[in-house]
Amino acid sequence: MKRQLFLTMAATVVAIVFADCNKEKVKIVEPDAESISIQASIDKMTKVSYNGDASSFTAGDSIIVYGWTGSALEVPAKLVVDGVINTFDGSSWSAKSPMLWNNNTDSHYFVSVFPVPASVADLTAAPYKLDESDYTASDLLVAANLRGVKSTDGTVNLTFGHVMAKLNVNLKFRSEWKTVPEIESLTVSAKDSASVNFLTSGVTAAGPALSVALPKTAAPAAGFDAGFSGLMVPQEGVRSVVITINGQEYVYESPADIALDAGRYTTLELTIGKERIEMNSISIADWTSGQEIKGGEAELIVPKQVDPNSGKIPDMGQGWNLDF
Repeated sequence: MKRQLFLTMAATVVAIVFADCNKEKVKIVEPDAESISIQASIDKMTKVSYNGDASSFTAGDSIIVYGWTGSALEVPAKLVVDGVINTFDGSSWSAKSPMLWNNNTDSHYFVSVFPVPASVADLTAAPYKLDESDYTASDLLVAANLRGVKSTDGTVNLTFGHVMAKLNVNLKFRSEWKTVPEIESLTVSAKDSASVNFLTSGVTAAGPALSVALPKTAAPAAGFDAGFSGLMVPQEGVRSVVITINGQEYVYESPADIALDAGRYTTLELTIGKERIEMNSISIADWTSGQEIKGGEAELIVPKQVDPNSGKIPDMGQGWNLDF
């Protein structure tokens, strides 16, 4: 989905001055050559929704804009536009303070971020923390125009794109389950913090791997019994998915990294039996389309438990009953 929104930081002023009743003199005040006008477009989806809904900017949304001169990838200490917040009222945008060109000869470079971060000390290394309770606020969108824009070029074009990854997990239960069981949770062993370079949209995952919970979708995908979906920090090394059913953890270990790429989503399809989980397929796509990569299967890893009858840890190779 693409929608274009226009942000005008200053308006053309036309003043008509009447000299007297017999003569008219018309004075036209030219547009302020120092003001910056921005055209902001949203590439594909805007705000994430793990239920699959695509939405656009709504009244009250704000973006923050930075601009500088010199070098595209070297941000100086003093900015031309130093974090000016622009707010949408449902039909137009307004800047909290004026955005002005430094001069009409230098090339200017721009970066904009949505949602507005609490603070940004370094545009090339901004801290990020995934909030599992608010995926909309965690859906970081960044727009960068680093081709070099001059005041004579007119409107500055900014196209926002997703910086985080998205993971969908679709589950199907084998017929050996008498009924579809209640799934208590689905978590992924992954990092939930990162450093983000707003100029390049590069993401460097940080911190230890934690149990990142994915919310359950309102309705499963066609042909599946349940679905989970949520944002993830782009990173490598993610292989473990834990599904908790009736207090029992079913652990899926992928034989290869589960791809989590910025601006793309990965869909993992799993079939759960009583004693093992099979991966049907895994597909990687951008926010609208993608290619499918065939998958394999993996054994269910069940945490060691004490057999209530013998008081010993059972040997799974001996066929301990896993019925619930």
